[in-house]
Amino acid sequence: MYCLSFSTLMTHPMNTLKLKLLAASLFVFAAAHAQQATPYSLGAVPGANAGASGYQGRSTSFANDSYVLQNGTSQYANVNQTGPGNTADIVQDLDNDNEGHNNAYQTQDRTGSTSGARNRAWIGQDGNYSTAIQIQHGSGNTANSDQGPNDADFNYSYQSQAGNGDRAGVTQTSNGNVAVQMQYGGDNNYATTAQSGGANWSWANQNGSSNTSIVVQH
Repeated sequence: MYCLSFSTLMTHPMNTLKLKLLAASLFVFAAAHAQQATPYSLGAVPGANAGASGYQGRSTSFANDSYVLQNGTSQYANVNQTGPGNTADIVQDLDNDNEGHNNAYQTQDRTGSTSGARNRAWIGQDGNYSTAIQIQHGSGNTANSDQGPNDADFNYSYQSQAGNGDRAGVTQTSNGNVAVQMQYGGDNNYATTAQSGGANWSWANQNGSSNTSIVVQH
């Protein structure tokens, strides 16, 4: 069993996670911007659908590559890459219309040669008071968290992958959604969650290899 250390992100994370899940579930809003959501295409590189600078036009020859763009007010971003071969992007307030108070955390600790497959992590937040956490071990993993782009508020996304070649994607286009994706103990897993109706709650936990999870909530 692979034990993950979250101490680099926050104190007593399991308690914090439970509190965040509970708090997010209490935010019940009218889905003013609700629309049908399509599961995120994980075949694309993270950030490609957001129109951000992201990976487009940037070299990935560096041992680690990170891009953070903060628009709006009172935004918080944390990137911690401790091994070679990682790429991490965060863009907060995608449409730059003075939204804020979002939190984004990324940790990737791939070790070994830079010749292996890179871990890629993307967080795009367009709204207020949303939190996204991504943790990746191993190599060749991809994690995408898109909170918005419809000025969606009070969303929570948590993604953790501890194998190789895993892919996880979350798209939240309404208010007060919670999405948790955890993929452990194997390789080449796929998880995608699309939430558009408001006040949805989803938990996907895959332990093994070559598993697929698709969740769509309206």
